[in-house]
Amino acid sequence: MPLKCQFCGESSVVEEDVGDGREQLICVECGTVATSTASQVEEVSSATTLQEDSQQDTDGCDLLRLCQSCGDSLQPGETYFCLECKDLEEDPEKDADPKVGNSSKAFETQVHDLPRQKHCPSCGSLDLVTDSLGAEEQTVCRQCGQVIGGDTLTNDEPEQSLTRTIGNRARTLPKYSRLPGECYGYKMGMRKIMHVHHKLGLSGCIREKAESMFGQLFYLPFVINKTVQSKENIATACVYIACRQDNLPVSMVHFVEYVDSSKHFFRAIKIALSQLNIKLQNQALGSQVSQTFHSVQLSRENVDATHMLHQVRDIMFLCREAWLTSGRHYQPMILVAIYYVYLKSECCPRTISLAKFCSQFKLPTISKKIVSDFQKLFLRLAAHLPWAKPEQLKPSTIHLYIDDILKYKKSLMHLAFEIPEAGKECSPWETEPGAQGSAQKDILMPVSFKRARLAKPMEKIESTIPSHLDLDCPEIKPTDFSEEEISSYLLSPEEYNSVKEAKENVCQKQKRRLT
Repeated sequence: MPLKCQFCGESSVVEEDVGDGREQLICVECGTVATSTASQVEEVSSATTLQEDSQQDTDGCDLLRLCQSCGDSLQPGETYFCLECKDLEEDPEKDADPKVGNSSKAFETQVHDLPRQKHCPSCGSLDLVTDSLGAEEQTVCRQCGQVIGGDTLTNDEPEQSLTRTIGNRARTLPKYSRLPGECYGYKMGMRKIMHVHHKLGLSGCIREKAESMFGQLFYLPFVINKTVQSKENIATACVYIACRQDNLPVSMVHFVEYVDSSKHFFRAIKIALSQLNIKLQNQALGSQVSQTFHSVQLSRENVDATHMLHQVRDIMFLCREAWLTSGRHYQPMILVAIYYVYLKSECCPRTISLAKFCSQFKLPTISKKIVSDFQKLFLRLAAHLPWAKPEQLKPSTIHLYIDDILKYKKSLMHLAFEIPEAGKECSPWETEPGAQGSAQKDILMPVSFKRARLAKPMEKIESTIPSHLDLDCPEIKPTDFSEEEISSYLLSPEEYNSVKEAKENVCQKQKRRLT
């Protein structure tokens, strides 16, 4: 016997097989689907005594919690109609067949007493599966395919606000409501700090200090409005400044390979130093010599690394005394010193060129100007060694005299730059004594010595016009020249008498004209 539908009132509710051995109650007239089976209805029909308790239960089926007139959801205490529709539907409810009302109440009791399981709101199916989509999990109905719900990987607000799909909707927070760590440029800057820190093998203290500097600079107007590439350069500059503050022997050359443009990197360092009011101390020459020497990796050649390091350090100190390192990077000069120390060592079987030495140890190319100045300095010092022959002094034989030059460096510097060979004093920039007009200035001297001032400046002779001169008269008068001035130009008494006679003749001619 088919049951009556609570919506249309027709006895057309039949039991249908929906697959997988499951059955559902479906109204043939209106198509209403109930989530109870025929067997469950028969078991629940005998439990009519629980009708009042089931009406107070708010977790029942969605089909019974809607107003039968307007379709709105019912409030607690409302059975079939809402308060607005109850007065309008009151008479039809009295005229209705009492059997229909009893059957609907029985159906409500049946549904409320069913096991409370999650079902599909569209088709009422209980066959729900969990589908993993990337980092998210979604609950999907296997019958109709509707997505019922989903769980994200994390429920934290910062991470959840950045996801693209939350509840099947696109969601993006505005810039002013984001947390400080959400900016893309900030994340890329922190990632750059971690990358440089890992590549250079720095300590955690330097990384924390660099991150603190970058956090202070990032929210300044002229930094936060820059491109992501500029922010990465500023982050790398913060790592460089942190290394310099801890007195690590690093230079800009070590960081250039981690930035896109060295020009922008230098500009980023200036911005960071000016905004943070930081003044970096000059890097010690000895510490940079040690770092550069160990980076060449001469240990594999079975050499006395300690002795070679001391010699390279002494050579660099000698170059600094000769003003060869002023205004230049230390690293190229250190590599030249390492090259000549390596040539005179026992591990070098034969003489090799500087280019081959750089390619063998994978070193950067060195400027020819630096190599030339280095060779000129040591050839000039070696020329004052008594046992050094001039014809043997060549750039290829400098390494033979390095030990002697370092042993007598003070005397050789004194002889090469202060006292000339001939014993005559000359200026430091003169290569030969007595060279005045055509003296060739030495490039090794500092700028203050290249333009030397006189010990006693020349006194300016003030020229005064004699009072007896009449500059307005174009003719020469006898009184234009005084006797003392004329006598200074005379060489003999005969000339003096001839001039005196000439003056008397001139005076007589003038008297005749007047008379």
